[in-house]
Amino acid sequence: MAIGRDPVPPGPCRWTKDQYHQMRDMGWFIDKHVELISGEIIEEGRMTRQHWVAVNLAANLMPKFFREDYCLCARGEIDMGDDSEPRPDVAISVGRPRDYLEAMPTTAALIIEVADFTLTEDRHRKGSLYARAAVPDYWVVNLWKCSVEIYREPVPMSHKPFGFGYEKFDAFFWDEAVSP
Repeated sequence: MAIGRDPVPPGPCRWTKDQYHQMRDMGWFIDKHVELISGEIIEEGRMTRQHWVAVNLAANLMPKFFREDYCLCARGEIDMGDDSEPRPDVAISVGRPRDYLEAMPTTAALIIEVADFTLTEDRHRKGSLYARAAVPDYWVVNLWKCSVEIYREPVPMSHKPFGFGYEKFDAFFWDEAVSP
């Protein structure tokens, strides 16, 4: 028995940034930490105490490495096109906070993600998204291995989720010195 057309297989519903903002403005995400990645609304898990400490340590250390004309934002949004608005744990963008009254930053000089249960996602999918946005310095604080993974020099890489990745990679343990 023919129905007339092939059924559409189930899959995720993709949202635009405008739709995501409308839902947020209507209160759909009250008391939730969500971000838009490639049209998918991703709910971030509850932050562990170790995650919170690592985010705050990183945020408190960064100002000594950057001049006054850089803006530090912890867990704020970055506008990365029509379908992505991630909320990295720490982002350092060019400019001052008031420069972003009309629009969120579209890239950053440095992005730091603190990873425990999100390690694979942060390394691969988010890393590729940040490389696509030309973020020159991307750090993943790996809470499992007590290390900082540093990704530098974004380049096209067709096998990555967003078609970009990082050419250079280094890892440092917490007792080693590292700087942007």
